[in-house]
Amino acid sequence: MPKPIESRLTDYLCELARLGGALVDSGASPPGKPLDAVGIEYTVSVDDVDACIEYMVIADIKEFYIADIVWAG
Repeated sequence: MPKPIESRLTDYLCELARLGGALVDSGASPPGKPLDAVGIEYTVSVDDVDACIEYMVIADIKEFYIADIVWAG
């Protein structure tokens, strides 16, 4: 993966953690589209780099687990 793409994805994952964590703490859903009925697995697109991230919300330990990153480049 080219360094500019890697840097953008790293920045996006940091933003996802900050914003998503605050949303989960407030009782709201994190960013993205749910992949299951219970609100644990989500997918979100990073359009400016043609990437898709699938992640799990582990609320009791305040963690997002990145399950998959697909880059279309």
